[in-house]
Amino acid sequence: MKFLIILSALSLVSCGIFRSKNKLAVSGKIEIHHPYCGGAKPTQEMLKGTMEAYKNTSFLVKTQMNNHKKKGTIARFQTDETGAFSVHLPGPGTYFLIHEDKTLSFADFVSKYKVEKQHQSYVGDEMAKKAYEQADAQFEVQEGKDVQIVIRSRCFVGLNPLMKYTGPQPE
Repeated sequence: MKFLIILSALSLVSCGIFRSKNKLAVSGKIEIHHPYCGGAKPTQEMLKGTMEAYKNTSFLVKTQMNNHKKKGTIARFQTDETGAFSVHLPGPGTYFLIHEDKTLSFADFVSKYKVEKQHQSYVGDEMAKKAYEQADAQFEVQEGKDVQIVIRSRCFVGLNPLMKYTGPQPE
């Protein structure tokens, strides 16, 4: 009987090691795109906007979009100062990326991001729920290729998904 238990335990451990060895090492970079938001007559270069590293931020990789911390979550990682990350995934395929804040309850998410400032207002509960339930990015993983993810910010509210700009347009 002891032999069967030891053999079963050894089998489970070896399967775990085998599965972890089969995971694909994936590295990449996440950047924030800041659009041109008006002002002086722009050059062609200014119209392209600017890129910035999405640094020191925690993300979850999921096989299906949901706001549960564990359901469908296959990895968690944090970007470094340059927006770079490295993670082990089951293999090539399509994955969803969500900011760790989207695992908060909806009420806590709204409480954190509903920060009214001059010329900004809350988008409303219906739009907030859509933003909360939407992945920040969807990306493809292929063997031998780095992943490049661009998260788009919005003029005058940045990455805050629950606020909209209501002020005057720049001239």
